[in-house]
Amino acid sequence: MALSYDDAEAVIDEFCKTYPQALTITYNLALNQEELYGPQNSVALRGRIDGSYRAASRRADFALANCDSNQEFERTLRHEILGHYGINTFSPAEKRAVLDGIVAGRNAPKLVELWAQVDQLYPALNDSRKAEEVFAFACENIEPQARADATLGAQSFKETCIDRSRPMQISDLINLTTMVAEGLHDRSRSQQNFPASDNAQFKIETAPRTSEYPVWLAVPPDDRDKARLSAGRLSDGRAAIAWNKEEKLWFARPGCDLDRITDWLPDPSRRAGGGDAESEFLDVLTQAGLVVKGMPVMDGSRQRVATVDDKHGKKSGVYCGFLDRRPAGWFINYHRADSPKDVTNWAATGGESDPITRLHIRAGAKQAQEDAARDRAVTYAKQTLAAKRLYDRLPAADPAHPYLVRKGIPPTPDIRQTRNGALVVPFFNASGTFKTLQYIPPEGEKFLFKDAPKQEHFLVVGGSLDPVNPILYAEGYATARSLNLATGLPVVMTIDAGNMVAVAKVLHQQYPDSRHLFMADFDHAKDVNKGLIMANEAAIAVGARFCIQRSTTPKLPVGSRTSTTFTNHEDWTRCANRPLP
Repeated sequence: MALSYDDAEAVIDEFCKTYPQALTITYNLALNQEELYGPQNSVALRGRIDGSYRAASRRADFALANCDSNQEFERTLRHEILGHYGINTFSPAEKRAVLDGIVAGRNAPKLVELWAQVDQLYPALNDSRKAEEVFAFACENIEPQARADATLGAQSFKETCIDRSRPMQISDLINLTTMVAEGLHDRSRSQQNFPASDNAQFKIETAPRTSEYPVWLAVPPDDRDKARLSAGRLSDGRAAIAWNKEEKLWFARPGCDLDRITDWLPDPSRRAGGGDAESEFLDVLTQAGLVVKGMPVMDGSRQRVATVDDKHGKKSGVYCGFLDRRPAGWFINYHRADSPKDVTNWAATGGESDPITRLHIRAGAKQAQEDAARDRAVTYAKQTLAAKRLYDRLPAADPAHPYLVRKGIPPTPDIRQTRNGALVVPFFNASGTFKTLQYIPPEGEKFLFKDAPKQEHFLVVGGSLDPVNPILYAEGYATARSLNLATGLPVVMTIDAGNMVAVAKVLHQQYPDSRHLFMADFDHAKDVNKGLIMANEAAIAVGARFCIQRSTTPKLPVGSRTSTTFTNHEDWTRCANRPLP
């Protein structure tokens, strides 16, 4: 029987009383793992996932259906919080040393049993990530009410992780986990390591001897010749490091031996401060993961910007700066904030700036941004494959599906249906390659396949595009299908308003001489209509035009109490039975 929400919250409350530092974490409870990770991550497809800790946002997710008792949930809490949160209370370099020590001691008595358990559960993980799981499993056995001496942990850390004077034993691992737990109890430890993903945390600090991708460097002007000499040349004769004029940073080319340039790898422990207020604020924003082009705007206005963790086109960062009196400001990185109100305030410190620290901050931020992009590409490819496998085995949609009947449209042949009654809409890139899908349950809510790429992808509803006929665009499937039936022309479904501009630019490149016409969903009950705004932006981007519904109220069907349901084209077509613009 699944643990109730009330019981789970009570267990978390008691846990946080023992470990007050755990109050800094956001706890996300869901009935089952499908609610947390999407239907493609069910127990049947992915195995049981009791919980997870997201270090970048300091959020812990728990699937209550996978916990049968308070005691089992307590063990899961210790695994995720004392284990995965706790390992990130070490600095990146210290965490690397701890994991290396655990790897080196994998054959020690008792440790070998933990490693065997992790090897069986997570065969695809690399040794570093397996070592973190070993650490987390060891934390499950901590007795919450028993206080212990943390100094033994410091000694084990020095001997087995830093000096490496002897291999780690199970007693050393217990000492380390106890030291971390005591630090969360007395609040002497807090998270120091904020990897954007499970893979990103091992990129810079644990880069292989030969880099597989460009690595950004913090090379001061006076060290330029020294760094080039130390890096040497690649096997093809090129210099191993080079200068990027646009970023104004040095970088190591793929194939460079990073052991030869360790003095110039970005140091994430450096902190911004000093110098002119604008530059200091820029350093602070950059260190917090915000991507600011040029200098920050310091006129008191809110500025939305991208973050290093954002997908293309997203802006999950906001800041506001002031120069009057003592320069100050505030900012939020929504990827890392505990809540939308988790604002970080800043005030200029004055004094001299440290140009070396600024170099490290800029290089580290650039590296984090590229690491996140690479991780996203890997995730996109994996999730696209999973979505395609699911789509290929689903049957065609039932024309009597409640959503289709309610909208008054028959399905096109490419629409599928799941066993639980959700319509499945596929999306492709401009080359016709499958990329992702959307679920539409009978109630009409829409859900994209988790972690699959949306940007620039679309579905052509009701035919194929050609260079002769105009190209029509709409957001949702029902709107696109209604337009298709009304006009006899295929309609490009862009998934949502935010994707319309990107899709328009892609198709304008393929069909530069075609007429492009954008059908804007216009909800007259809203003050700000994103559908109208984005359709207008798309039209401007490709030199086209857009259409909206007529401003007069259509004839209401019998029994209607309000006209606020007439928000998009299929509503108008069905209820007013008038031609589309």
